[in-house]
Amino acid sequence: MNTINAPIYTPGQAPKVYLRCACCGGFAGYFEQHWNQDLGWGLCAPCARWIAGRLVIRERMTPTEAEADMRRTYGEPGINRAEPERVTT
Repeated sequence: MNTINAPIYTPGQAPKVYLRCACCGGFAGYFEQHWNQDLGWGLCAPCARWIAGRLVIRERMTPTEAEADMRRTYGEPGINRAEPERVTT
């Protein structure tokens, strides 16, 4: 059995790395790698907003449930992924 000797960091302490968006393939930003994403992949702001909205509308989640699902899947906003864009009028 192979063992990966990777350092364990507390959230907010890991080095920031270049991440591509797992949804659109574009630049996601410089964030900490989330354990639940493949190496080098994260989530950009437009896609974070789109996925959160999709969870509420299509999956019939409450906004609180959708945010919890986003945190489990993509990590903490501003640490492991971009903050969802806000809609302004």
